[in-house]
Amino acid sequence: MSFIIIVVQQLIVMFILSLCGYVLVKRKDLSGQTISELNKIITVYLTPLVTAKSFLGGFTSDQLIQLFYGMSLYLFFTMVRLLGMRWILGRYNRQIDQYAVIFSNTGFIGIPLTLAVFGEEYLFLTTGMMVVHTILNWTIGLPMVSGTAPKRKFWQNPMYIGVAVGIVFLLTGASLPPLLNSIFNTLTGLYTPLAMVCLGSYFVDFSLSDYFSSRRMWEVVFFRLFLFPAIALIGVLLLPNIDYHTGFILVMLQAGPSAMTTAIFSHLYGGDYEHGAKLVFGTTIMSILSIPFMLYLYNLFVL
Repeated sequence: MSFIIIVVQQLIVMFILSLCGYVLVKRKDLSGQTISELNKIITVYLTPLVTAKSFLGGFTSDQLIQLFYGMSLYLFFTMVRLLGMRWILGRYNRQIDQYAVIFSNTGFIGIPLTLAVFGEEYLFLTTGMMVVHTILNWTIGLPMVSGTAPKRKFWQNPMYIGVAVGIVFLLTGASLPPLLNSIFNTLTGLYTPLAMVCLGSYFVDFSLSDYFSSRRMWEVVFFRLFLFPAIALIGVLLLPNIDYHTGFILVMLQAGPSAMTTAIFSHLYGGDYEHGAKLVFGTTIMSILSIPFMLYLYNLFVL
């Protein structure tokens, strides 16, 4: 139960940070250009840095096995979502809804929660799953929203620079000198507050009445946060040889909100940006309930 309390507390902190971003943009203390620049800092610089740092110090054979399990299961459950949503919504023109259910916010939500609950020791599991998410997002997700093949090669994503450096750390068992380690810690410490401020900025123009009256919204919330996480939870419980931490992080990410790229891709490639942003908003707010609930069930059966 202590882990659940930590998750709830961290979600509250993240919500307050997001609220700060909302207020700052609403009061015009932060401009849209500034938010775009912060997003670039997060995605181009901080995410690869956090990813690389998570592989420092080397791993035991058991940790490598769990990393393989985590990445494989994340891939499997993402494909379950993909096939399930094509079967449920495939006959309707609702690609953005399908995308919002299939792809989760592994970075903006997963990294801060993993750091809060387990610290940096198990962050490599989250970043490993992020690698799978990023590959699928650019190869399957982007065409789903834009209707075309991605114009950007997925290996050009800054995330893979972090992965490449991380693999070097992994193979060599390298550790950083104290001064450089302090610099890394300071920079990676910026990740959560900046990410949450940017997240809150996306919700400035929303009408709560429109949100609560949207049937499509509640359908996505149900599929994204409850139905498919429950399927993943059952799968994790039935499979042998999964470490507690691997299962915890996997269930946490499965019960998390829709990816920020639901709004970003819709905006960049001619989709319904307002609806995409509304889905991010709705699933983010409701994940305050879904993540603790699914993790409570996981702990109930595992511990």
